Order: sequence, then C-alpha cells, then structure tokens
Amino acid sequence: MSRDQERKRHDNAQYWRAIVVIAAVAGALADCSGLPGAAAPADKPKVAFESRPPGAQATLSPGGAGCTAPCSVPAPGTSGNYNVTFTLPGYVPQTLPIKITVTKENWYSSELVEVSPNPVLAVLEAEKPAAAGRRK
Repeated sequence: MSRDQERKRHDNAQYWRAIVVIAAVAGALADCSGLPGAAAPADKPKVAFESRPPGAQATLSPGGAGCTAPCSVPAPGTSGNYNVTFTLPGYVPQTLPIKITVTKENWYSSELVEVSPNPVLAVLEAEKPAAAGRRK
C-alpha cells in the first residue's frame, strides 16, 4: 500500500470516528435537554379531582376546565390561586382553593408546575330536605 493510500485510509477512519463521537454526544445532550415546549402534551402536569361520593362535576376557575370526578385536567400554565367547584345533584356544592406555581430554573429549562393540593378532594354533604309546612 502506498503512503498516500495509507494516509487516506487513516484520515477516513478518523473522520468516521469523529462522526460517531459527535452523534453520541448529540444524542446524550438531546436526552437531558429541557427545551421549552419540547414536552409532549401527555407530559403536561395534571390537576386531579376526587369526590366523596364519586361522580361530582369538578370545574376549575378561572378557565372553566372540568370533568366528572374522579378525573384530571391539564394544569393551567400560569401561576396563581384557582378555585375548584364540585357539584352533584342532591348534595351541597363545595368550592375549594388550589395554588398553581409555575417556575423555570433557567431560560433553557422546561417549566416546572406544582399543584397544591393534588389531588383535590371534596367530601360532599347531602342537602337537607326542605322543612315541611306546619299543620294547625
């Protein structure tokens, strides 16, 4: 093998070694990066609702997201104080406060959403029957 051929072979091997190293580093960085908006919708934090008895309609306000407990809805993307109202026919409606905290460690970090309490549990009381009219 001539000296030029040997040099080309050596350069070609170095080239492919560098490509493999770059690909490995890029893959490792992609796995640990938290680019904003990179999370799939399934990864979005949720607010869980539970009621005793089950079956109450839970509505988050402001925003109006709701479902029939036990269930969950995507957490709001804005920090703040929210209310959840539970309604079920034959039971007294109940409104409970929750706090959503959205933080970001760095400009390149994904947002961290904390929901407190989570799950939100409402223990509903049965409505009292209306008093019957008095007879004379």
